[in-house]
Parts: sequence; C-alpha cells; structure tokens
Amino acid sequence: MTEPQDLASGFANLISRYPPGHRLHQIGQAAAIAKGQCLRRRAAVLRHDDLRRQLETELGYHDARQWNGWIPPAVIDPWSPEDLCRSAQGKLNQRAKYARCEDLNNSPRREALLRISAEAWEREHRPPVSLIKAH
Repeated sequence: MTEPQDLASGFANLISRYPPGHRLHQIGQAAAIAKGQCLRRRAAVLRHDDLRRQLETELGYHDARQWNGWIPPAVIDPWSPEDLCRSAQGKLNQRAKYARCEDLNNSPRREALLRISAEAWEREHRPPVSLIKAH
C-alpha cells in the first residue's frame, strides 16, 4: 500500500513561487505545516497496534494506513450562505442582520480520532517508569 497523498503537498510549490509577505506564500506555509502535523500524528497512531485496530474497527478503515492523520476541525460551517446560525439561537444583531457563527463539530468520527490521537501522544510523551520518583 502506498502512503496517502493530499493536496497540501501541491501547496509547497506556492512557497517558492511567491515572496514571504504574499498571501499565497502564507497559504503554502500553512499547508506544509498542517501536512507535517498530520504525518506526525498518523505515524504516532500507527506505531501502536491497538490504536491501529481502533481506526479499523471504530472508524471503518479497511487498513489503518489509509488514514492520513487529518482530524476534522472543531467548528463547522462558519460562513453559512445565509449568514445564519444553524442552531435555534440565531438572533438579530443591532443592525438587524443575523450574526455569523460557528457550530461545534462534535461528530462521533472526530471525537474518536481525537481520542485515538491523544492516546498516541500520551504514550509517546509519557516519561519512562525509571524516571518517575516513588513518593
């Protein structure tokens, strides 16, 4: 199986084509940083067999290596087409317009990816037992 590919790798070209202050240069940098974070997160999870199995059993990946390390954002639809809140809480502001707002993304898939990734991070950063002093 080959490593997953994503659009972020194409943005690396933007970094070299535009000067540092240019918006497209900044987008390219942000994409490269995000790709690196996803690759590190993916590698950390895949180093643990039980976490790999969770990707497959809980999230339906045929092979855990299919996951590219991306976790969906914490908020969704911040700029809905009608500028309305999706919840019933949308209220008119002082200019008689609906305020733009963000809905929390509390999908079970996102929560599972966060939990699995957090467990991998914890394992990778837990001090060895020999370094923990007994009290």
